[in-house]
Amino acid sequence: MDIIERASGSTDGQEPHPGNPFNADKHSAARSSSNSDRDEDTPAGDPGIAHNAEEEKPSILSKLALPVALLVGAAIIGGGTYGVVAYVQNLIDNAAVDDDEAKWMRLARTDAYDGCYLGCTSCDDPNFAYNACQLTTRVNVKGVICDANKMWNWAVEDRYPRECLKAVSKIIMGDALENLRNHYRKRFAIVTVTVVGGLGVGILIYFLWRRFTKPKEPSNPWPPQSQTAPAPFSIKRPATWKLPKSEKKHKTKSEKITTTTTTTEPTMSTGPAAVAAVPVGSHSRSSSRSSSAHSARRSSSSSARSSSGPRLSTVLGAALTLTTSGASAFACTRDAPYTQHFISSTTSGGNTITGTIHGWFSECYHSQKCKQKCKYTCSGGSCSNKCHNECHTETKTSKSPEIFVEAAVPWVTKCGFKMVDTVSGETPTVRVANAGIERNLYVRISVSGYNVTDKRRTDESVVCLHGLGDM
Repeated sequence: MDIIERASGSTDGQEPHPGNPFNADKHSAARSSSNSDRDEDTPAGDPGIAHNAEEEKPSILSKLALPVALLVGAAIIGGGTYGVVAYVQNLIDNAAVDDDEAKWMRLARTDAYDGCYLGCTSCDDPNFAYNACQLTTRVNVKGVICDANKMWNWAVEDRYPRECLKAVSKIIMGDALENLRNHYRKRFAIVTVTVVGGLGVGILIYFLWRRFTKPKEPSNPWPPQSQTAPAPFSIKRPATWKLPKSEKKHKTKSEKITTTTTTTEPTMSTGPAAVAAVPVGSHSRSSSRSSSAHSARRSSSSSARSSSGPRLSTVLGAALTLTTSGASAFACTRDAPYTQHFISSTTSGGNTITGTIHGWFSECYHSQKCKQKCKYTCSGGSCSNKCHNECHTETKTSKSPEIFVEAAVPWVTKCGFKMVDTVSGETPTVRVANAGIERNLYVRISVSGYNVTDKRRTDESVVCLHGLGDM
């Protein structure tokens, strides 16, 4: 009995033989029983509670990403907008200009009254004198005429009433203050910077919050049984094993078939093998001939396309598409000025009125020219012609200053003047003060004086010239 127990004890302590199925089943059963005992000893409730407690905080924090980002962005936008608006509004409310009355009265004399009486010399705005005259019509002083259009032929000392200068100076001062406030109002655009900044900070906070509050992957010290399942049983084929006969025959047949199909030069022999090899070779030749012919046709067609491509691109590239989109005509000063002299047809007491018709305005328009450029490209066996327009704007003249001067000559002739090449004496510099002449006729009419023939009143011919601006 002792010998039998010793033998059984020795067999129990040994490792199971890998080739013995009974020992393997016994060993796996022992392992499963030990694992189940270990699972029973581990407390099941405590790890789950700890795991849920750890995951609960990150999940709540991650949900707060959007509200926090919106609150921060809204705070930045609201605070920045309030600050900008308060700052700009304070500038507008406290805006002020120089309160020197003498300074503004001097501006009223030069900008308003002198602008209406004298006009401008070679300026680029035909409405310069008209705007100056309109400024004098905005005031209304009781018992005083302030409209410069009505005082154009008055004596110099009477054409600048002090009451009118004071009233016009207040208008000019108010316009200057309003321009300053409009300049400050442009600073409201800074609000867009605060809006963009608030949105940017909000988006940045959102992504950073989501990144640092992302839940971590739970660590499980005891993975489930399915993850530690043993690998499936497989038998490795020894290197000394040989293929079965059927598999070997199949392999030799496939090798024979491949060698037969790849044969391009049949051997001269008699027998079934030679007869069978001939059709295969002929088929390969015919297929090679057809493929070579097809490739030759493709190459010839592609070469024909490539040869015709450059010619087509050259023709289309050389074609010009000119598109002229002329806007409405406008006055410009891009051409040389032109002057026509005139004198009065009749003389009174030996005195003659001389004058000039001076033109420096041209009638211009914008012209847009477009040039079509094409490029012929080929890729992947297909060719295409891509075209695009290159446009540029040019300023052209439709009427030169000479044309406007010549157009005014008949009207001046009707007032009792005749055209001459030159005039003797000083050049006439007294402008016929009607802003409509420059605005409508694009010329400036000047005479040697308003009352040359009669010192007590304005000459009728000069009054006639003044009326040309009211047509």
